[in-house]
Amino acid sequence: MSDAKLSETKLRRSAEEIFADELAALKAGDDRPRPENWLLSPAAVVTYLLGGTAKDGTVISAKYIGNRRLVSKFFQSFRRAVSNNESRRRAA
Repeated sequence: MSDAKLSETKLRRSAEEIFADELAALKAGDDRPRPENWLLSPAAVVTYLLGGTAKDGTVISAKYIGNRRLVSKFFQSFRRAVSNNESRRRAA
C-alpha cells in the first residue's frame, strides 16, 4: 500500500463521529454559559465524559470513570483560566 493511500485510511472513527448523537443532545439542551469558542458548557463536558442523561432524555455513556467532583472542578478551573487569557488578549 502506498504512503498516500495509507494516510487516507482511517483506523477508527473519531469520538465526534462515534458519539455525534450524544454531543448533539447535550448541545441542544445546554443553556449554561460557555467559554468563548466552546460548543458546550463545562457542565455539559463533564456529563459527556462521565456519563449521565441529556435534557431530552438521551443517555450519555461514560467515556471516563472517575470522581465527578474532581473532573468538574478541573473544568471550572480550566474555564476560568481560558477566560482570563482571553481577557488579557483583548486588552493587549
